[in-house]
Amino acid sequence: MNCTIRLGVLSVLFLAVSANAAIPQAGTELCTDFECLGVPLAILAIADIDYDFDKDGLTRREEESLGTNWRLTDTDRDGFFDGVDAFPLNDSETLDTDSDGVGNNADTDDDGDGVADGSDAFPLDGTETLDTDSDGIGNNADTDDDGDGFADPIDNCRVVSNPEQVDTDSDLQGDACDADDDGDGAPDSVEADEGTDPNDAADCPRWSCPKLSSAMLNVISASFDLDGDGLSRAEEASLGTDPLNGDSDDDGVADGSDAFPLDDSETLDTDSDGVGNNADTDDDGDGLSDADE
Repeated sequence: MNCTIRLGVLSVLFLAVSANAAIPQAGTELCTDFECLGVPLAILAIADIDYDFDKDGLTRREEESLGTNWRLTDTDRDGFFDGVDAFPLNDSETLDTDSDGVGNNADTDDDGDGVADGSDAFPLDGTETLDTDSDGIGNNADTDDDGDGFADPIDNCRVVSNPEQVDTDSDLQGDACDADDDGDGAPDSVEADEGTDPNDAADCPRWSCPKLSSAMLNVISASFDLDGDGLSRAEEASLGTDPLNGDSDDDGVADGSDAFPLDDSETLDTDSDGVGNNADTDDDGDGLSDADE
Protein backbone atom coordinates (compact mmCIF):
# COMPACT_ATOMS: atom_id res chain seq x y z
CA MET A 1 0.00 0.00 0.00
CA ASN A 2 1.61 3.28 -1.02
CA CYS A 3 1.87 6.31 1.26
CA THR A 4 -0.97 8.25 -0.37
CA ILE A 5 -3.35 5.33 -0.01
CA ARG A 6 -2.35 4.79 3.60
CA LEU A 7 -2.90 8.47 4.44
CA GLY A 8 -6.28 8.34 2.76
CA VAL A 9 -7.29 5.29 4.75
CA LEU A 10 -6.22 6.92 8.01
CA SER A 11 -8.13 10.09 7.17
CA VAL A 12 -11.25 8.13 6.36
CA LEU A 13 -10.74 6.12 9.54
CA PHE A 14 -10.56 9.36 11.59
CA LEU A 15 -13.68 10.74 10.00
CA ALA A 16 -15.53 7.53 10.70
CA VAL A 17 -14.37 7.42 14.31
CA SER A 18 -15.16 11.08 14.99
CA ALA A 19 -18.51 10.85 13.25
CA ASN A 20 -19.57 8.17 15.70
CA ALA A 21 -18.17 10.00 18.71
CA ALA A 22 -20.58 11.57 21.17
CA ILE A 23 -21.08 15.32 20.85
CA PRO A 24 -18.65 16.84 23.37
CA GLN A 25 -19.37 19.42 26.02
CA ALA A 26 -18.61 23.02 25.11
CA GLY A 27 -14.92 23.68 25.69
CA THR A 28 -13.90 20.06 25.23
CA GLU A 29 -10.66 19.70 23.28
CA LEU A 30 -10.68 16.51 21.25
CA CYS A 31 -7.16 17.02 19.96
CA THR A 32 -3.72 17.52 21.46
CA ASP A 33 -0.81 19.23 19.77
CA PHE A 34 0.06 15.93 18.13
CA GLU A 35 -3.09 13.95 17.44
CA CYS A 36 -6.90 13.88 17.30
CA LEU A 37 -8.69 10.77 18.52
CA GLY A 38 -5.45 8.86 18.09
CA VAL A 39 -4.77 10.07 14.54
CA PRO A 40 -1.56 12.11 14.09
CA LEU A 41 -2.08 15.76 13.09
CA ALA A 42 0.30 15.27 10.21
CA ILE A 43 -2.20 12.80 8.80
CA LEU A 44 -5.16 15.09 9.50
CA ALA A 45 -3.46 17.93 7.66
CA ILE A 46 -4.54 16.30 4.41
CA ALA A 47 -8.00 15.35 5.71
CA ASP A 48 -11.14 17.04 4.45
CA ILE A 49 -10.89 20.73 5.35
CA ASP A 50 -14.67 20.99 5.11
CA TYR A 51 -15.14 18.55 7.96
CA ASP A 52 -16.18 19.63 11.49
CA PHE A 53 -13.46 17.96 13.49
CA ASP A 54 -14.47 19.24 16.94
CA LYS A 55 -18.23 19.00 16.36
CA ASP A 56 -18.90 22.65 17.23
CA GLY A 57 -20.96 23.36 14.12
CA LEU A 58 -18.10 24.81 12.08
CA THR A 59 -15.92 23.14 9.51
CA ARG A 60 -12.17 23.46 9.76
CA ARG A 61 -12.27 25.84 6.79
CA GLU A 62 -14.77 28.08 8.62
CA GLU A 63 -12.78 27.94 11.85
CA GLU A 64 -9.58 28.96 10.09
CA SER A 65 -11.46 31.85 8.48
CA LEU A 66 -12.86 33.01 11.84
CA GLY A 67 -9.63 32.47 13.69
CA THR A 68 -11.17 29.94 16.08
CA ASN A 69 -9.55 26.71 17.16
CA TRP A 70 -10.75 23.89 14.92
CA ARG A 71 -9.74 21.40 17.57
CA LEU A 72 -11.71 23.08 20.37
CA THR A 73 -15.51 23.18 20.54
CA ASP A 74 -15.61 26.46 22.51
CA THR A 75 -12.60 28.58 21.66
CA ASP A 76 -13.37 31.46 24.05
CA ARG A 77 -14.59 29.03 26.75
CA ASP A 78 -17.79 30.96 27.48
CA GLY A 79 -20.00 27.87 27.45
CA PHE A 80 -21.25 28.23 23.88
CA PHE A 81 -20.06 26.18 20.92
CA ASP A 82 -18.19 28.23 18.35
CA GLY A 83 -20.87 27.46 15.77
CA VAL A 84 -23.64 29.12 17.78
CA ASP A 85 -21.55 31.91 19.29
CA ALA A 86 -21.87 35.25 17.46
CA PHE A 87 -18.56 36.22 19.09
CA PRO A 88 -16.58 32.96 19.33
CA LEU A 89 -13.41 34.83 20.29
CA ASN A 90 -15.02 37.04 22.95
CA ASP A 91 -15.96 35.35 26.19
CA SER A 92 -18.12 38.31 27.27
CA GLU A 93 -20.51 38.07 24.32
CA THR A 94 -22.43 35.29 22.60
CA LEU A 95 -25.49 36.93 20.96
CA ASP A 96 -26.05 39.77 18.50
CA THR A 97 -29.81 39.81 17.94
CA ASP A 98 -29.86 42.74 15.51
CA SER A 99 -26.62 41.77 13.75
CA ASP A 100 -25.16 45.23 14.25
CA GLY A 101 -21.78 43.93 15.34
CA VAL A 102 -22.39 44.87 18.99
CA GLY A 103 -23.07 41.97 21.35
CA ASN A 104 -26.29 42.00 23.35
CA ASN A 105 -24.44 42.46 26.63
CA ALA A 106 -23.00 45.78 25.43
CA ASP A 107 -25.85 46.78 23.10
CA THR A 108 -28.48 49.05 24.66
CA ASP A 109 -30.97 48.15 21.92
CA ASP A 110 -30.56 44.44 21.29
CA ASP A 111 -33.20 44.11 18.57
CA GLY A 112 -32.33 47.38 16.82
CA ASP A 113 -35.91 48.69 16.75
CA GLY A 114 -35.01 52.14 18.05
CA VAL A 115 -36.38 51.52 21.55
CA ALA A 116 -33.88 50.99 24.35
CA ASP A 117 -34.01 47.58 26.00
CA GLY A 118 -35.11 49.08 29.30
CA SER A 119 -38.20 50.58 27.68
CA ASP A 120 -38.90 47.72 25.26
CA ALA A 121 -41.44 45.10 26.32
CA PHE A 122 -39.83 42.81 23.73
CA PRO A 123 -36.11 43.70 23.71
CA LEU A 124 -35.23 40.74 21.49
CA ASP A 125 -38.05 41.22 18.96
CA GLY A 126 -37.53 44.00 16.44
CA THR A 127 -41.20 43.94 15.43
CA GLU A 128 -42.62 44.65 18.88
CA THR A 129 -42.02 47.19 21.63
CA LEU A 130 -45.30 47.54 23.54
CA ASP A 131 -47.67 45.18 25.35
CA THR A 132 -50.36 47.46 26.78
CA ASP A 133 -52.42 44.72 28.40
CA SER A 134 -49.40 42.64 29.50
CA ASP A 135 -50.79 39.52 27.86
CA GLY A 136 -47.48 38.52 26.32
CA ILE A 137 -48.57 39.54 22.82
CA GLY A 138 -47.06 42.72 21.42
CA ASN A 139 -49.42 45.48 20.33
CA ASN A 140 -48.51 45.01 16.66
CA ALA A 141 -49.73 41.43 16.71
CA ASP A 142 -52.42 41.84 19.37
CA THR A 143 -55.93 42.44 18.01
CA ASP A 144 -57.07 43.93 21.34
CA ASP A 145 -54.17 45.99 22.66
CA ASP A 146 -55.79 47.08 25.91
CA GLY A 147 -57.53 43.77 26.62
CA ASP A 148 -60.95 45.32 27.28
CA GLY A 149 -62.83 42.91 25.06
CA PHE A 150 -63.18 45.30 22.11
CA ALA A 151 -61.02 44.67 19.06
CA ASP A 152 -58.74 47.57 18.13
CA PRO A 153 -60.66 48.58 14.95
CA ILE A 154 -63.87 49.19 16.92
CA ASP A 155 -62.36 50.27 20.26
CA ASN A 156 -62.83 53.99 20.95
CA CYS A 157 -59.78 53.91 23.24
CA ARG A 158 -57.41 51.44 21.61
CA VAL A 159 -54.71 51.45 24.28
CA VAL A 160 -56.78 52.44 27.34
CA SER A 161 -59.05 49.76 28.76
CA ASN A 162 -62.68 50.96 28.77
CA PRO A 163 -65.06 48.00 28.60
CA GLU A 164 -68.07 50.33 28.86
CA GLN A 165 -66.98 52.32 25.75
CA VAL A 166 -68.58 55.52 27.13
CA ASP A 167 -68.23 58.46 24.71
CA THR A 168 -70.11 61.45 26.14
CA ASP A 169 -69.53 63.84 23.23
CA SER A 170 -69.81 61.17 20.50
CA ASP A 171 -66.49 62.16 18.97
CA LEU A 172 -65.45 58.50 18.59
CA GLN A 173 -62.92 58.97 21.38
CA GLY A 174 -64.00 57.25 24.58
CA ASP A 175 -64.10 59.22 27.82
CA ALA A 176 -61.32 57.03 29.21
CA CYS A 177 -58.85 58.55 26.74
CA ASP A 178 -60.61 61.85 25.85
CA ALA A 179 -59.12 64.97 27.46
CA ASP A 180 -62.44 66.78 26.94
CA ASP A 181 -65.26 64.33 27.60
CA ASP A 182 -68.15 66.69 26.83
CA GLY A 183 -66.51 68.37 23.84
CA ASP A 184 -67.12 71.91 25.10
CA GLY A 185 -63.56 73.00 24.41
CA ALA A 186 -62.52 73.03 28.05
CA PRO A 187 -60.26 70.15 29.11
CA ASP A 188 -61.63 67.98 31.90
CA SER A 189 -58.76 69.06 34.14
CA VAL A 190 -59.71 72.73 33.68
CA GLU A 191 -63.36 72.00 34.38
CA ALA A 192 -62.35 70.24 37.58
CA ASP A 193 -60.44 73.35 38.67
CA GLU A 194 -63.30 75.66 37.67
CA GLY A 195 -65.94 73.52 39.34
CA THR A 196 -67.92 72.88 36.13
CA ASP A 197 -69.20 69.53 34.92
CA PRO A 198 -66.74 67.84 32.50
CA ASN A 199 -69.60 65.67 31.23
CA ASP A 200 -72.02 68.52 30.48
CA ALA A 201 -71.23 70.68 27.44
CA ALA A 202 -73.69 73.34 28.62
CA ASP A 203 -71.74 73.77 31.85
CA CYS A 204 -68.56 75.41 30.56
CA PRO A 205 -66.04 77.63 32.38
CA ARG A 206 -66.39 81.18 31.10
CA TRP A 207 -62.67 81.78 30.85
CA SER A 208 -61.71 78.32 29.66
CA CYS A 209 -63.73 77.58 26.49
CA PRO A 210 -61.49 78.35 23.53
CA LYS A 211 -63.47 76.38 20.94
CA LEU A 212 -67.14 75.68 21.48
CA SER A 213 -68.98 73.89 18.72
CA SER A 214 -71.29 75.96 16.50
CA ALA A 215 -74.21 73.99 17.89
CA MET A 216 -73.19 74.99 21.39
CA LEU A 217 -72.81 78.64 20.39
CA ASN A 218 -76.38 78.69 19.19
CA VAL A 219 -77.70 77.97 22.66
CA ILE A 220 -75.55 80.56 24.41
CA SER A 221 -76.83 84.14 24.81
CA ALA A 222 -75.51 86.58 22.23
CA SER A 223 -74.63 88.94 25.06
CA PHE A 224 -72.18 86.50 26.64
CA ASP A 225 -68.45 87.19 26.32
CA LEU A 226 -67.16 83.73 25.59
CA ASP A 227 -63.47 84.50 25.37
CA GLY A 228 -63.22 87.27 27.97
CA ASP A 229 -61.94 89.92 25.56
CA GLY A 230 -64.55 92.54 26.48
CA LEU A 231 -66.82 91.86 23.51
CA SER A 232 -70.08 89.92 23.51
CA ARG A 233 -70.75 87.23 20.97
CA ALA A 234 -73.07 89.64 19.10
CA GLU A 235 -70.37 92.33 18.98
CA GLU A 236 -67.77 89.84 17.77
CA ALA A 237 -70.17 88.68 15.05
CA SER A 238 -70.64 92.31 13.95
CA LEU A 239 -66.90 93.00 13.87
CA GLY A 240 -66.01 89.69 12.28
CA THR A 241 -63.72 88.71 15.12
CA ASP A 242 -63.43 85.24 16.61
CA PRO A 243 -65.80 84.86 19.59
CA LEU A 244 -63.61 82.10 20.93
CA ASN A 245 -60.27 83.91 20.62
CA GLY A 246 -59.62 86.91 22.86
CA ASP A 247 -57.06 88.32 20.42
CA SER A 248 -58.24 87.55 16.89
CA ASP A 249 -55.27 89.14 15.11
CA ASP A 250 -52.70 87.89 17.63
CA ASP A 251 -51.08 91.29 18.10
CA GLY A 252 -51.06 91.12 21.89
CA VAL A 253 -54.07 93.39 22.43
CA ALA A 254 -57.47 91.92 23.33
CA ASP A 255 -60.17 92.43 20.72
CA GLY A 256 -62.21 94.66 23.05
CA SER A 257 -59.28 97.07 23.47
CA ASP A 258 -58.01 96.89 19.89
CA ALA A 259 -59.24 99.60 17.51
CA PHE A 260 -58.29 97.25 14.68
CA PRO A 261 -58.90 93.74 16.05
CA LEU A 262 -58.38 92.17 12.63
CA ASP A 263 -55.17 94.06 11.76
CA ASP A 264 -52.07 92.94 13.59
CA SER A 265 -50.16 96.06 12.52
CA GLU A 266 -52.53 98.50 14.26
CA THR A 267 -54.15 98.74 17.68
CA LEU A 268 -54.87 102.49 18.25
CA ASP A 269 -56.80 105.22 16.40
CA THR A 270 -56.53 108.26 18.64
CA ASP A 271 -58.60 110.58 16.43
CA SER A 272 -61.07 107.89 15.37
CA ASP A 273 -60.53 108.71 11.72
CA GLY A 274 -60.32 105.08 10.69
CA VAL A 275 -56.58 105.25 10.15
CA GLY A 276 -54.42 103.52 12.75
CA ASN A 277 -51.79 105.56 14.57
CA ASN A 278 -48.98 103.61 12.95
CA ALA A 279 -50.11 104.72 9.49
CA ASP A 280 -51.69 108.06 10.43
CA THR A 281 -49.43 111.11 10.03
CA ASP A 282 -51.66 113.16 12.36
CA ASP A 283 -52.64 110.84 15.17
CA ASP A 284 -54.71 113.35 17.10
CA GLY A 285 -56.35 115.01 14.06
CA ASP A 286 -55.47 118.56 15.08
CA GLY A 287 -54.21 119.60 11.69
CA LEU A 288 -50.61 119.39 12.62
CA SER A 289 -48.59 116.45 11.50
CA ASP A 290 -47.04 114.30 14.14
CA ALA A 291 -43.63 115.35 12.90
CA ASP A 292 -44.40 119.03 13.48
CA GLU A 293 -45.83 118.59 16.95
